[in-house]
Amino acid sequence: MASIEMSAYEDLKREDNIYEEIKKQIKTDHEIIPLWRQWLIFVLSTLTVSLLIVVVVLSVNYFTVVHGTMENIAEDSRKALKLATEIKNMLNGCRRQPRECKEIRNNFSGLQTIYPDGTCNKNVSVQCEEGGWTVIQKRYDGAVEFNRNWNDYENGFGDIQREFWLGNANIAQITSEGNHELRIDVEDWDGNTHYAVYKCFIIGDASTKYRLKISEYSGNAGKYNEF
Repeated sequence: MASIEMSAYEDLKREDNIYEEIKKQIKTDHEIIPLWRQWLIFVLSTLTVSLLIVVVVLSVNYFTVVHGTMENIAEDSRKALKLATEIKNMLNGCRRQPRECKEIRNNFSGLQTIYPDGTCNKNVSVQCEEGGWTVIQKRYDGAVEFNRNWNDYENGFGDIQREFWLGNANIAQITSEGNHELRIDVEDWDGNTHYAVYKCFIIGDASTKYRLKISEYSGNAGKYNEF
């Protein structure tokens, strides 16, 4: 009889220890898990099944690194923030928007609206040329002063229907995803035309001071360091 009572006591003690460990783990998880995950859980109850799968996968991935390095946690948090922004836009009726002219259906020429970051947060009016080209600069009669300061070139200036510069920040966002080409068309006062094409064209973000990267030249205008 004493043996049975001792065994029952040990079982109860063991279960009590397990319970205490579970409470500690729950407390630890609540201290580690950022508020964005709680927001995502709320979103789970409002989204369609197909989108639920995406959010659940991200949630599971988060738990796989929650005890990992700080770098992994920070990177996962950035991904979660991006996804949260996309979900917020979708809930507000805003789905992915065209980042540049080639993403606009039918590639119409003329004045169009694009969203350089792909969301509804910011839209920009641009000139589109046939074939999906996004015009980032136009100069032809000197109506607009191009001798400007850093902020002007960062944010863009001029008249979009005449002479203008689209802005380093906008161009950096446009070229941040996918492959892009740069085409430069020039014409002298005698009507002679030339062009230069760079198959690879990227402008870095503000942290790089909008560093320009171009390569794979073709055309008859000469390379960039020759004109």
